[in-house]
Amino acid sequence: MKGFNEALKAVYKQQPCRTLPNALWKTLKHQPTVKHFEIEDGTVTEMTMIHDGTLHLYWNQKRTLFGDVWGKDQSFNLVLIHQDYIHAVPLEEFYNHQKFFRLQYQGTSVEEVDLPVGLQFTSVDFDNEQEYQQAADLIAACYPKLNPGPSEINEWRNHPVFAPKLWFWIVDQRDKRPAALAIGELDPAVPEASLEWIQVHPDYQGIGLGGCLVSEMIRRVQDDVTLITVSGRIDEPDSPEEFYRRYGFTGDDVWWILRRT
Repeated sequence: MKGFNEALKAVYKQQPCRTLPNALWKTLKHQPTVKHFEIEDGTVTEMTMIHDGTLHLYWNQKRTLFGDVWGKDQSFNLVLIHQDYIHAVPLEEFYNHQKFFRLQYQGTSVEEVDLPVGLQFTSVDFDNEQEYQQAADLIAACYPKLNPGPSEINEWRNHPVFAPKLWFWIVDQRDKRPAALAIGELDPAVPEASLEWIQVHPDYQGIGLGGCLVSEMIRRVQDDVTLITVSGRIDEPDSPEEFYRRYGFTGDDVWWILRRT
């Protein structure tokens, strides 16, 4: 599959947010599920990924329908699909519809970030188990529906794109309390950085710390990558898409997750 991997990387580097719903490495991890693909001039022009009742990907460069994916004999429990093709999906058959934006950074270089007085950037201490619990607590405080445990957060270090410099806190120096946390990943094969977790504790929201996390993340990778991407759920109360656009992220790509049961 080496030729396929390189061909997919080629088209992904041109239009990352329109080609895939997530970072390239996550799709390559599922490459045994590739059911169909076409390659022309060294780039993938058409691809379908289906496995175990899930449509992982349906895509071509012309943004047109192809094949018989929605034939009578095909029934998916889960569908992940770009907005361009949503008109062909029988939405009434799926009880749960979620939409996600995916944006690419198009801003200029970022200088060193100035934090409010009393706050400081601090690297995550990966040898300190307490910090994984603190990370889990902070994420739970920010996202009630998302509650990864400390062991799951520790497992993220096993990702092939683990980048220690993209795991960092903002700490209140008055009582050493974590005020905010950023976790990013870096794929040198593209090269691409993706912002995975950007969260500010509710007690510290409204003073610009979210923007400080994003700006610091960009500053740390801007000389190492050609792509910086981020995704998130549309229509969240805190308007994450609008937030990222204020810091130089652009695009109009929307991906849908549909669940039948």
